[in-house]
Amino acid sequence: MNALTQWLNTHIAPDKQGEFAHVTQCQAIPQAFEDSTHSLWALYSQSLNKAYVLKLCRAQDLKNSVFWNGMHGLFGLNLPQQLATFKHTYKDMARWGLLKVPVLHACGNEQAPFAGFLLTERMQGNALQAHHVTALMVEQLAQHLAQLHLHTQRNFGALHLANNQDDNDSKDNNALAWPGQLFNTVQNLLSDDAQERAVWLALQANLAQLNESVFVPLMVDLRWDQFLQQNGQLTGLVDLDAMVWAPKTLELVMLEYLLTPAHAKVFMQHYGQVHDVPNLQKVRGLYRFLLYKMQVLGSCNLHDWMAHPHVFEVFDAFDVHE
Repeated sequence: MNALTQWLNTHIAPDKQGEFAHVTQCQAIPQAFEDSTHSLWALYSQSLNKAYVLKLCRAQDLKNSVFWNGMHGLFGLNLPQQLATFKHTYKDMARWGLLKVPVLHACGNEQAPFAGFLLTERMQGNALQAHHVTALMVEQLAQHLAQLHLHTQRNFGALHLANNQDDNDSKDNNALAWPGQLFNTVQNLLSDDAQERAVWLALQANLAQLNESVFVPLMVDLRWDQFLQQNGQLTGLVDLDAMVWAPKTLELVMLEYLLTPAHAKVFMQHYGQVHDVPNLQKVRGLYRFLLYKMQVLGSCNLHDWMAHPHVFEVFDAFDVHE
């Protein structure tokens, strides 16, 4: 038994190993973050002259992740057991957005002890770092998100699960259920810290004011390092694991942590050509606390997180008219 066959027998279920028949090389990719929950492998097919990226996902690696526990509680996303349906996510994102996404060649759910997996074609480009972001890239991001936000439905949830549920008119994840689902998710993520509980208690009054009527495709873990760039332009979006139907205000609240005031102005100039600008005043505190508890940008100080500048403040005078 050669090393490649042994590797396949360790990680991939027997009924899925045929998807890797053309693979001739594999090498582990170092984890980018200490709290990374998936393992990545670089694969190569000599006969096809193609490079691939394989993502392996196991439930045991996610059980202590506050991010993935939050994703499960809020959106019903159980990644290891739902990866086989991600072909729909990749297909939809390729059609709906303006940025390229990887070509998905194979996917499968976890069959313990074998991992769930996504096998995608490797895209050209370099991982983007925050200090390399330009106004042109922000313009591209604004246009991409504006295009995605043209697609709406009345139910929230994982992108591959909630799609087309308008036909079912599900009450479990419609707009009326959103405040309660948000409350329950945060409650389950709360620690015993007195300051944290006091902040959450003060924010709960805003739950009754939530008035989200439609949900759009968005990426909860939106970060600059999820994008590829070449020659000063965004060329692709590589990670679709956390794509969901959610309020677009949630994405705008997240963006306040990624954009400088100057870049926020550029973003709204282009996003605003397609959509009315939402008022974030009533939702900012709730969504910031949710994102803090899910550690979307890693562990941080609660006061510093909640006190982050309101870079979209100038737009808070406007309401949604869609």
